[in-house]
Amino acid sequence: MKIKTILLLLALCVTMGVSAQQTDKTFTVKGVSFVMKSVAGGTFQMGNVGINERPIHSVTLSSYYIGQTEVTQALWEAVMGSNPSNFKGNNLPVEQVSWDDCQTFITRLNQQTGQKFRLPTEAEWEYAAYGGQYSRGYKYSGSNTTLSDVAWYEDNSGKKTNPVATKQPNELGLYDMSGNVDEWCQDWYDENYYKNSPSKNPSGPTSGYFRVTRGGSWSNGTWCCRVCYRLFCGSSKRKDYLGFRLALSQTTSASTATQTAAMTASAGTQVRYHDVEYHEAKGKVKSITYPPGPDETEPSIGEFTIDGKEKDLTGVQYDSNGYRVSEKYTPDEDGSITTAKIMWKDGRVFKAIASAKDMTYTLNYIYNAKGELIEMSLSIGDTKSDFKYQYSDYKYDASGNWISRKRVFMNEQWTETRTIVYY
Repeated sequence: MKIKTILLLLALCVTMGVSAQQTDKTFTVKGVSFVMKSVAGGTFQMGNVGINERPIHSVTLSSYYIGQTEVTQALWEAVMGSNPSNFKGNNLPVEQVSWDDCQTFITRLNQQTGQKFRLPTEAEWEYAAYGGQYSRGYKYSGSNTTLSDVAWYEDNSGKKTNPVATKQPNELGLYDMSGNVDEWCQDWYDENYYKNSPSKNPSGPTSGYFRVTRGGSWSNGTWCCRVCYRLFCGSSKRKDYLGFRLALSQTTSASTATQTAAMTASAGTQVRYHDVEYHEAKGKVKSITYPPGPDETEPSIGEFTIDGKEKDLTGVQYDSNGYRVSEKYTPDEDGSITTAKIMWKDGRVFKAIASAKDMTYTLNYIYNAKGELIEMSLSIGDTKSDFKYQYSDYKYDASGNWISRKRVFMNEQWTETRTIVYY
């Protein structure tokens, strides 16, 4: 296997391995469990070309949790002691619940769990439906072309709701953000709100006549199941196509905030640079400067493209949470094709295994308590190699973006300090 391919894998996995993503949370009420998926905050382009979807505007959100599925009838009954739904089934989404009913449910749920559940804001709902920082910009939640893969809608629903989580999830592992039931949001509805919406954590107008609903339902066509589609309903109305999912803020203490910053970039925004480098960062990287190695004389400045194609990679696969888990490389000089598997733990790469012909290369990673990578070592086959990197002197900007660190290559005993500039 070419040394360039080894270095690409090293650089790729090392810089992928630091993530500020929080873990998901599972809650149980009277024997009924539900999952709240962690959504790392970020900036996205909200809106589209529809009359009430304009203008497209930039929105920045703090991190939060959102329900993996709609609230089911089983959970509603566990909390409320009754089931108002038209279509009955424990694993069906609850419907025939008004916005006001949802507030009563949430109040009781919070009393029983000690949490502060709420409805998602419209912006939080859209960001999560697009896949958050893992978004691939799909029209529907989890698909760009085939709605039936991800949604129950008028063409496949049988004119009724269907069990939650029976279609494919989106990039965040969320189900039914398109179709099955429309979902209440916290916001008041205003057709022109996007024209004056705050850019950070918008929560909707201060008053209004209707509440926002999003996502489309079993009774809708493809247009209404687009992620950007906005609809509304009176807060006291109950419909058999209208339900909801929960949201929960991520509270961050001062010490946690420091640790999160130290854990550097949130995974998701894919930034490829130079021929053999890979980095995932919060902001868009403009350039990276690193001094010459032992056989070079001039410093290098890498140029970057967002979601560009790395020429050495021929196949990449992601898991349901958007983590890169396997890939292939173009043929080496001897004609062999290298494949790699990447393993994650607590939001960080802890091992990557590359195979070419009869040779296997294993990369192992060690982190400190701050989440900073401190050592990466390579084994060839069953033999431990002295090929090892050690890292130190991490520095971050005010937003928690990693901007520089030192790397010592143990074989050559040389140190490089990389400096990253963000747009």
